[in-house]
Amino acid sequence: MYCLVKNGEVLPCSLPSGAWLEAAPRGAYTTARTVGGGSSVFELSFHIQRLASSAALMKADAAAAAGAADGAPAGTADGAPAGAAGAAGAAAGPSVAAAVASDPERLRPRLLPALRAAVQGYRAATGDADGELKLTVLVTWPGCDQKQGQQRQDAAASNGHSSAGAGTAGVNIFVHASPLPPRPAPPVRVVVRGAPRSNAAAKDSEWVRQRKAIEAGLPPDVNEAVLVGAGGALYEGLTSNFFAVVDGTIYTAGEGVLAGTKGHGGRGRRPCQAASPLPACLTKDVPPCTAMRGQVREVTLEVARREGLPVVLEPPRLADLPRWEGCFISSTSRLLLPVDEASVFPEEAEGAAQGDNGGDTDGSNGSAGAAAGPATRCFARRGLVQRLEQLVLAEVAACSEPLFD
Repeated sequence: MYCLVKNGEVLPCSLPSGAWLEAAPRGAYTTARTVGGGSSVFELSFHIQRLASSAALMKADAAAAAGAADGAPAGTADGAPAGAAGAAGAAAGPSVAAAVASDPERLRPRLLPALRAAVQGYRAATGDADGELKLTVLVTWPGCDQKQGQQRQDAAASNGHSSAGAGTAGVNIFVHASPLPPRPAPPVRVVVRGAPRSNAAAKDSEWVRQRKAIEAGLPPDVNEAVLVGAGGALYEGLTSNFFAVVDGTIYTAGEGVLAGTKGHGGRGRRPCQAASPLPACLTKDVPPCTAMRGQVREVTLEVARREGLPVVLEPPRLADLPRWEGCFISSTSRLLLPVDEASVFPEEAEGAAQGDNGGDTDGSNGSAGAAAGPATRCFARRGLVQRLEQLVLAEVAACSEPLFD
């Protein structure tokens, strides 16, 4: 079940967020999540700034393209091409809309009512009173999708994307709301399978096909597959970042992973307001959020550094598995999620040092001798990983801004 809001009006929508966005007109977009049962949005100011920054870049590209088409550089600051006064006048409307879309202070009061309407519309349609939501926001304005094909226009119109009925100042704000799955309950299981992306910085569609092949081979009770590279380096999960704690130090890959935005567009950001969506025991003594992040991995790293925990931006090594005190994954939907069991299949362990886990005294155990099956390392739910989980959940609360008064 999905809810789509356009300029505050709830519209019918039968598509999940990815398919809906693919069919939509071109525009600036971002994907956020709620916390506290939909009462707040994690890094709301970051997402508003991201939308405005994206709109500004699109506006600059359009101005450059218009100038090139006219055989002269773009001539105005607002993106209208240099030329006759009549042409400038014709572009005034779209230019005003683009200016609104690219200004976070002007965008914020237009976006907040749309977010509220999407959450309330989803609640009313589904009866789900407190589940967390994924909010995909799209901002469009006249002229930002001039090359949209007729087939895409038809698909867009059938799912609430018609350009008719533009909002204030010609800006359209769409919010697509869909449910976030609950965080997995223990035991959380991961397996070491597959190779890392050849170019993690590029969102190559070939990786989507490769990922599906790995996912298809996973046992049904496995939450994530961790990708192993040369020398047993563990880079990331299929849909998450991966961390291991070795001798009190947190290891996670600094390269070879798809990192989120770090500090982009942070100037002028409003301080996050503590929304207290988590129990007081998790929010007590948490300092206000002041950094611009954009994904849970960055929150985790900042919390660790603030707490004085050593962090090494190198991938954990499969050969060190017997020495791990714990491991965890992070993602937008799962936040920081401790791993209870990590399994290594024989073909993935080849070439990596293997240790006997039978004598662990921290609640861990191993089954390295299991014939033809995976070697499994189990981790007790205590210690540094669980402390980090609570700290990150509290930091997410501190960096979430309330939607409702």
